[in-house]
Formats: sequence, C-alpha cells, structure tokens
Amino acid sequence: MLTGTALLWYETMRLSHHDTTWAFWRTEICKKFGHSAWKRKKQNAFSSDRFIPGETAPAQWVTRQYNWLRCFEPTIDNESINFKLLNLMDNEVEYAAKNAMKKPDEDLSSFINILEDICDKTRLGRRRFPPKSTPTSPAAPAKPPSAVGDKGKVPLSDVKCYSCKGTGHTSRTCPKNVNSVDEEPEADPATEQGSDHEGEGPIIGAISSSTAAVDTSRGRNNLVQMTCCDKDCLVLLDSGAVRSVVGK
Repeated sequence: MLTGTALLWYETMRLSHHDTTWAFWRTEICKKFGHSAWKRKKQNAFSSDRFIPGETAPAQWVTRQYNWLRCFEPTIDNESINFKLLNLMDNEVEYAAKNAMKKPDEDLSSFINILEDICDKTRLGRRRFPPKSTPTSPAAPAKPPSAVGDKGKVPLSDVKCYSCKGTGHTSRTCPKNVNSVDEEPEADPATEQGSDHEGEGPIIGAISSSTAAVDTSRGRNNLVQMTCCDKDCLVLLDSGAVRSVVGK
C-alpha cells in the first residue's frame, strides 16, 4: 500500500519498532503525514455530522465519528470520545444518553446500545415535520411568440367605428370625431358667426309705442316689445344689454 517516501519511512520504523498492531501504525502514520489542512478537514466533517434519531443508524454514526476523531486526536481516551459524541446530539437525546451511561468512560459498544434503545423505545430528537419533497413536473413546451401575440386579434379590416360607422379604425382614432386628440376642435358656429362690427355711435331709429312683455317687478329684466326701423323686436329696456333701447 505504501510507495515512495512512505515506504522508506515504514521500513525504517519497522526496524526500530517491533509493535505490529494497526493502532500503533495508525497513530504513527497520522503523526508523520497528517498535515494541518487535512486535520482541519476531518475536524469539520466530525463537527458537522450530528446524530438525529431515526435518520442515522447508531452503529454507523458512532463508528464514522470515531474514525474521524482519531484522525486529528489519535491519543484521545474513551471519556473524551463520549463527551464529544454527546455534544453532537440534541439536548433531550444527550440528557437521556448521559443518564443511561453507568460510567463516563463507557466503551463504544455500550454507547451504541444506549443510542439504539433511545431510537427504538422513544421518539426523542426526531423531527416532527420532515421536509416534504415536491415532485417536479415536466415543463410545458413554450409557444412561439408570434402564435401567442396574434391569437385573439381581429383583422384591421373588420374593425368598425361606432362614431362614423366606417371600417379600418376605431372610434377613438376616428378622424371625424370632434374629441380626437389629433384633430383640431371644430369652431363653434355661434362663435364663427359672431355679430357684425358696430361703431361706437348710437343707433337711431323710429321707435313706436312699446308694451311690457314681462313683469316689471323689482329685480327682473324688463323685456319690452318695440318697433324699431319698421321691425318688431323684443329688447331690454336699459338693463345692462350690449345695446340699450330707451323709449320716448
């Protein structure tokens, strides 16, 4: 298994050490070739692997954690191993395991049996609401943009204007609509017609006798029917009109 520099180191160590157990050689290999980055990686793996009853078998978890622990602390004793393993459990599981231990330096076999009893006889440390895996449905094929955009559109030739009853445009864009923004508003006929320009001088005409057409009570306009220039007319009698008529 060993090659190169590791093989030369092993042959030299074998000449001076007659212990052939795996525990001895494992410790010596970790001392010789276990650099700081490798030890830190094993330590992070040990700290992140917590014991959750019902999800991990106690025997597999304890064995895995023990192997990682011996990588960066090869000379650790059983009491320290049990203490570090208890710190990787929930509070209620740690309390139950600690009370079931007869002595602090319990061996790994007894420690595994304690965890198996907790998993089989209690529901301590189990997750009450396990995360549900949402099934992923296959995505529907995307439709072409042209098909989606043109769907439901009415041809321009079929569009009918409700203002002029024509086709090809709507009432909002109708060129004959007086409310259209693009078209200038039509001038008021009364404004275009207006009134003839009159001079500043008075208009003199023959006015015959007049009769009141509306009640002349106070606060009302006095409409008077008169004949001016041989034409019958209904005028305001000096009541603020543009042109006032004063009777004889």
